[in-house]
Amino acid sequence: MKAVSERQTTESTKLFQAVGLIYGQVSFTEEQKLTVEIEGQKFKLTCWKRLLKKLINTLETNAESFLYLRVYPQFNIYTQQLGFHVVGFFTSQPKQSQVNQFLLAGIWQYIRQRERPTRDEHLSQ
Repeated sequence: MKAVSERQTTESTKLFQAVGLIYGQVSFTEEQKLTVEIEGQKFKLTCWKRLLKKLINTLETNAESFLYLRVYPQFNIYTQQLGFHVVGFFTSQPKQSQVNQFLLAGIWQYIRQRERPTRDEHLSQ
């Protein structure tokens, strides 16, 4: 009981979190941006520098470049594009992990933001 009450009183700075495992073909664009292709759609990837170095080494030695990626989804409200932040990667599927399923935790509420005026609209005001 003590552990439960301590967990309830611990405040988190994050209100919402999602983490999951995806599988796709990882590659670099001409601009040296990291992407993953899943079922014909490409998504932008970001990751920490240390992990990026390991990922580059794996891509150089593995001609297939299909990887399992542990990711946090990222959604850009302005461009309406989904991307992922990579926190780990695997060449084979980890045990007891489902691909394309995310664990959701926390409180989430979508608050519509006022759309930014375009440059032309801004100048005409």
